[in-house]
Amino acid sequence: MIRRWLAKRIILLSQKLPWFAARGGYSGLDEAPDPADRFGGRAVWMAQAARQVEGVEIDPGAVEISGEYAVAKGVGNARFSVGRDDAVLFGDERFDIVVSYDVMEHVMRPDLILQELHRVLRRGGTAIIVFTPYYGMFSHHLNYMTLFPALHWCFPPPVLVDAVNELLASEPAFAALGVGRQPKPGWSFNGKRRCLPLLNGMTGGEYLRLVEECGFRLVYVRHTPILERFPLLGGPGKAANRFLVKVPVLAEYFAHNLVSVLSR
Repeated sequence: MIRRWLAKRIILLSQKLPWFAARGGYSGLDEAPDPADRFGGRAVWMAQAARQVEGVEIDPGAVEISGEYAVAKGVGNARFSVGRDDAVLFGDERFDIVVSYDVMEHVMRPDLILQELHRVLRRGGTAIIVFTPYYGMFSHHLNYMTLFPALHWCFPPPVLVDAVNELLASEPAFAALGVGRQPKPGWSFNGKRRCLPLLNGMTGGEYLRLVEECGFRLVYVRHTPILERFPLLGGPGKAANRFLVKVPVLAEYFAHNLVSVLSR
């Protein structure tokens, strides 16, 4: 009870701080000026430098919006289809390049998806995977309510979900966001920890082990310092942050995301 009360007070306080206030919409997708930019934007952009791009979404509505966006931009070499979060519905060695951006933390079986990405990639092909490991400072994905950092370090997932749902029900400002009641927390993909809804709880270290087990060769990996994305403390802050993300036990906690380039 006390922890839930404290979590609510922190979330409410964050609304008075411009950097940490609610953004509305899950994962910030509702921030796009043009509704069509919410989905398909990266695929359409990449299609300008590719022979053919295949975009995959698990939501049929997102597929429709993405296709409409490609048409609106006059891009005819970007196609979109409905996929699954445990399989890639294409044949073996189909693609030269695979790109996954802000997706890998959401699929419920990242171990299976990484195997699938390896399967559909041609030999010598490249996979570019960017995602937020679970213990990143802003990886709680509560930005529809708050960007206050590290809440999931301090409060167990059930406490945070209860606090969020109580605020959605009782505070008019949050009710106006159009966010529905959040489901109960689940377990990480490997059953090791409770995690917040719509996240698989995968850490950076677990991801890198899965990459190796799938047979990928790790070409490049970098934990992006948070203060490169949020320049709050100037040059000294950036320098300190760059040092912290080079310390293995601290890297994930002080990174905005993990960027990796893999080869088959």
